[in-house]
Amino acid sequence: MKSQLQLKSLSPSRMKIGQTMKISVLALILAISLIASGCARGFKVIPQNVTGTYQGLTEDGGAITVTLEEHGQAFTGHGTVDGEPVVLAGALAWNAVGSFTAPKGSSSIVSLNLSANNEKLTVQPMGQPAMVLVRGGAPIILPPGPFSGSYQAVQQGARLAEATIVQNGPLITGVGVILGDPAGITGQVTAPRTAEGVLTFLDKSQMYFEIEQSEDGRSVTVHGLGTPVNLRKR
Repeated sequence: MKSQLQLKSLSPSRMKIGQTMKISVLALILAISLIASGCARGFKVIPQNVTGTYQGLTEDGGAITVTLEEHGQAFTGHGTVDGEPVVLAGALAWNAVGSFTAPKGSSSIVSLNLSANNEKLTVQPMGQPAMVLVRGGAPIILPPGPFSGSYQAVQQGARLAEATIVQNGPLITGVGVILGDPAGITGQVTAPRTAEGVLTFLDKSQMYFEIEQSEDGRSVTVHGLGTPVNLRKR
C-alpha cells in the first residue's frame, strides 16, 4: 500500500497561538537589537588625552622633558633632552603614532600609550627600549621662530591642506591635514627660510618634505607631496 500524505488544517486556536509566538519572537529580536545598539554606543572608543608635560630619563640616562598638545586628531610635542631641543608629532586615535626628532636631527617612529590613570606616558621607539615618562612639571613655552604659524592652501574655495608649525631652536614640529588625513610634522631647519622633515600618519606611513619660506615670511612652499603646494599664513 502506498502511504498517503494527509494535510490537516489548523484550528483557529492553534493559529492564534502561532501568531502570538511570531509576535513574541519579533519583539525579542527588536529588544536584542536595541540593547546591542546601546552597548555599541556605550563602548565607543575615546582617543587618549595626551595633553600635558612629562618628565623622565632616556635609555642613556639623559633627562627628558616634553610638553604635548592635542590638535583634533593629531598632536605636537616639544621639549629637551639634557638641555638640547627635541620635537615630537603625529596622528592620534585610541593610540598615538608619531615621529621623534632628537637634537642631532635623527628621527625615529614612536608609539605613545598613556596609562589607565593618565599619569605615565610610554614612548616606544621602533626597535629600541621604551621611555616611561611621568606627568608633571611646568609646560615648556617656546618663543615663536621664523617658521612658527598656521598655514593653509585653498584652491577654488576648497581647502587642500593646512598646517600649524612651532619652531624649537633648529627643529620644527606641528600638525597638518593633507586631503583630510591628519599627520604630525617634525623636521629641522637646514638654512635660512628652508627646512626639511617628515609627515607621520596614524598607519605609521611617512612622507618626506622640504619647505621654502617666502622672503616676507607670509607663506611656505612644500615640496614632496607630488606637486609643490603653497600655503599662506592665516
